[in-house]
Amino acid sequence: MAEKKGGRISAFIVGALAGAIGGLLYAPRAGKETREELRRRIEELIDQGREAYTEQSEWVRKAAADQAEQIRTRIEATRERLKSSIEAFGDAAHEGIKLATDIGEQAVEKAAGVAESAARTVSEEIKGKKAPEAEAPAEEAKGEPGAEEGEKPEE
Repeated sequence: MAEKKGGRISAFIVGALAGAIGGLLYAPRAGKETREELRRRIEELIDQGREAYTEQSEWVRKAAADQAEQIRTRIEATRERLKSSIEAFGDAAHEGIKLATDIGEQAVEKAAGVAESAARTVSEEIKGKKAPEAEAPAEEAKGEPGAEEGEKPEE
């Protein structure tokens, strides 16, 4: 938009300058008067050009400052959203770690209980197998006639 406006102003200035020069050259005045009028008109046009340049420069500076402020605002909003997302992710990750730790602890406790139970079962089976072997010789001795307890049978 600034380019269109600046282009129109430039075209206006060039057109006004050309018109002024043409009008002065064809006007029925003396050469000295014509040159003075031409100089005066050129100075006016130069002043108008400077004013237009100043106005356009100020407008461009203001527009650039407005855009920069909008960009800063958007960047800050994006930064805040990103920070919130990171914090939410961190909280979710922390909760996930806590849940995994709790599940792991429960699994360890359950495995320890199963291991203890298996150890008891194996221990009882081992004890159960040793007991019949120890009792067998005593029963054999009891079954023979004339043998007293604690005596060995004759061979």
